[in-house]
Amino acid sequence: MQRRMTTVLRGARAAALLAATGSAAAAGEGLWTDDGFGQGFLESSVSAGEGNRMVWGCSLGAAFGSTLFVELAGAPPNAAGPVIFAFNDAQPVAVPLDLGGFLGSDTAVEAGYLIEIAQRLRDGDAVTVTVTFDDGRTATFSLDGADEAVADECGVGATQQTLGEILP
Repeated sequence: MQRRMTTVLRGARAAALLAATGSAAAAGEGLWTDDGFGQGFLESSVSAGEGNRMVWGCSLGAAFGSTLFVELAGAPPNAAGPVIFAFNDAQPVAVPLDLGGFLGSDTAVEAGYLIEIAQRLRDGDAVTVTVTFDDGRTATFSLDGADEAVADECGVGATQQTLGEILP
């Protein structure tokens, strides 16, 4: 029952994010933009050419409420599994996105990945992130404006604090 509820909640978040951000053309080309607030989420996005976009969905103040959506060449990953995020020359991070292209924060493991990605997006040292799906699709996104788009108010700090309380 809990797994089904998680799937329903993730589906609702997905619909809210996609409805709020509209088409890939609505995403800021090469610049993280604030797409506004809708369906309980503050959305920010960036695009890198036709059909390549990342959307950060932020449930303000919720410990487990943020979401990352990625699509390359107009589609999410073909299989659920690791997607590689390479920030400049730093060690790449393999992040498990679901078939819809989402990384949620419904579990401590998902939240941990989301925290790492958020910290790297806001870090300021990296200039770009290259995202690669297992089928070889790849795109390089600018991090210009990501430090402001992925704000502390997005629950990342609260998630980190919550994880610190429940994990050894």
